[in-house]
Amino acid sequence: MKRLLDTTVLVDLLRGDEDVRRRLEAEDPADLAISTVTVSELLTGATLAADTHRELFAVELAIRPLRQLPLDGPSARRAGLIKALLDRQGTPIGVADRLIAATALEHDAVVVTSNAREFARVPSLITEDWRAPV
Repeated sequence: MKRLLDTTVLVDLLRGDEDVRRRLEAEDPADLAISTVTVSELLTGATLAADTHRELFAVELAIRPLRQLPLDGPSARRAGLIKALLDRQGTPIGVADRLIAATALEHDAVVVTSNAREFARVPSLITEDWRAPV
């Protein structure tokens, strides 16, 4: 099963979360991916950090082995539909999470996140939280 790693998972990894590291190492690398939205979020955070060069290096090292799924036309369309649905229900989510969710749905992937509460609002989206030990 394909897994799309949310920004929170990479942040956990960069902060040294051993449970997340073990889960990541146990997975088949071919089944793991990140959204280009996550890349943008990680690079923004690293650039704003006190030690920008060290943080940028750590981010690049963490994302290098992961396949990056672009925000393409079908994902953007799906993100628009998700926004309309959730806005109508009065349960909107942030734009980055919406784009990541849409990318996961377009690629039949599970979103691995420690922010399952936000992603749970998206119909048909499956999530996993790797912070808890297996």
